[in-house]
Amino acid sequence: MRDVIGYEEKDPAVVQHLQSGYPRFVLHRYNRQLSAAVATELGLTDHELWLTCSSRVADALTIELGAAHTIRLKHEGLHGIAHPTDPDLFLRAKKYLQNIGGFLSSREAEDRLISRGALPFLPRPAPPRPPLPQDCGRESATGLTRHVLPRHHSGTLGDERIPRVLARSR
Repeated sequence: MRDVIGYEEKDPAVVQHLQSGYPRFVLHRYNRQLSAAVATELGLTDHELWLTCSSRVADALTIELGAAHTIRLKHEGLHGIAHPTDPDLFLRAKKYLQNIGGFLSSREAEDRLISRGALPFLPRPAPPRPPLPQDCGRESATGLTRHVLPRHHSGTLGDERIPRVLARSR
């Protein structure tokens, strides 16, 4: 129970152990990894860096935090802002991006990390296809499966009211 209370009260001793969570509330590790790499490349390791989902969101975040406190970033097709390490600016930026859903998606961050060689490319297997019902497939003379739609008993698509409604509208 102590951990639940610590989470609700944002106790740093508890929050630092969170590895994943709802994307609007816990920044994915790929986002953090990509942000750190971009900050290093741009010489901004002493700043907080926020990668956003679009240029418009980065512009809006700049306005929200005040242009005097931010550095607007556009780097290799990524958009975001950097600001000096400051707890107040950090919380304002995080809350703003949470409320508008403006964080860079973890899938885009993953793709960027793979293209940079920072993550291995592991092809995702295609999801398994559900088996067809027994009465939907028929073997043809060529051995290929021919799909046959199931027939409806009364021609009413299972609802006796349909023919009456159509009959009245004529």
